Amino acid sequence: MIPEGLDKRPFKDIVGMIVEHKFNYVCLTYAIYMWTRYVHDNVNVTLTSLDVLGVVQGIAKSNPSVLSMTHVQVFDSVVRKLEI
Repeated sequence: MIPEGLDKRPFKDIVGMIVEHKFNYVCLTYAIYMWTRYVHDNVNVTLTSLDVLGVVQGIAKSNPSVLSMTHVQVFDSVVRKLEI
């Protein structure tokens, strides 16, 4: 329920690549249940419950602030950072 790649690279690097390649449109997919069932759930709690330790470790390294956010806050943060 969060955009792909946040466990692989710092978000500023991802945005930098988008700008460098002159993208004028970014499509962010999302799950409807993110807004209906998990709106207040913390990313770290959800990922830990799914037993995806590698993803948690990757996010902790590349984008640590994401772990303390809710899924909706992450989505909102990504949208705001992409507003160029």
